[in-house]
Amino acid sequence: MDKRLYELPKEFLDRLQQLYPQQFHAICRTFLDDKQTTFRINFIKINIPGLMQAFSQAQVRVKRVPWLDYAWILEFPKQREFEKTSIYLNGQIYVQNISSMLPVAVLDPQPGEVILDLCAAPGGKTTQIVSVTKGQAKVVAVEFVKPRWCKLEANIKLQGHEAYIDLILGDGVMVGKENAGRFDRVLVDAPCSSESGFLANHPRSYGYWSLKTVKECQSKQKQLLGAGVHALKKNGILVYSTCTFSPEENEEVVSWALEKFKQQIVLEPIQFPLPGARPGLAAWQGKKLGTDLSFTKRILPNEFLEAFYIARFRKIME
Repeated sequence: MDKRLYELPKEFLDRLQQLYPQQFHAICRTFLDDKQTTFRINFIKINIPGLMQAFSQAQVRVKRVPWLDYAWILEFPKQREFEKTSIYLNGQIYVQNISSMLPVAVLDPQPGEVILDLCAAPGGKTTQIVSVTKGQAKVVAVEFVKPRWCKLEANIKLQGHEAYIDLILGDGVMVGKENAGRFDRVLVDAPCSSESGFLANHPRSYGYWSLKTVKECQSKQKQLLGAGVHALKKNGILVYSTCTFSPEENEEVVSWALEKFKQQIVLEPIQFPLPGARPGLAAWQGKKLGTDLSFTKRILPNEFLEAFYIARFRKIME
């Protein structure tokens, strides 16, 4: 194993090896370099033929993502130079890791719906909902931390989405509880330990990590997921996602919700074709989590995908 990887927390590496004994070394290599730059179109400002023409004029080379037809991998120039083009500066695209686009793809928002993004900053998924519904859904976006809310607001303005989003600076838990049964779909892209973002050469990316942090995240995630269930209409869809490997923040949170709201929600199989996806864990460290957890998906990282976890619920009873 590359010696740089030994800078990462040993307990994290040990747990990762428990999770993925066969893929451990391949996953570890993804902690050595930045991911390839990926982005998606903003349909509010441009269509695909227009964007392809803009690529040609700006001498931008891209590769289409075949299973997500509004996303591309940037081949030339580097991201720093790409950010100087009018394509970027005018908000015609949004730079976002493809894995981060997948929760909205699984949520599958539809025109005419009222949709809650409970943990919205910095705005990638919020603006994706607006883009894929062509501005025909009403989105409520919530962020609790003021600097992150300001970043969310700036991204919404750059994308030209102000008219389609009600922006709330507040506690997502309270917003969910105060809006019982209001929303057709709810996205809970929960704050997490962000293990997928570790880079061996950047201590700030992992220096905060500990099992205590993981447990603290789990507590907040349960509160947010519970609030999301409360805010959802009967027959509505809720997607829960994180960008971390920890089962405590993924399958354990979902298992808790299924027990807590067992008369109200069920897991649904994820039909969207997620690349390199593996079913959620049925057990972790001797603790059984339930066979339905196989309906959830774990996205393994590679040169352009971050690690992600995604679960899709349907509310069957108020």
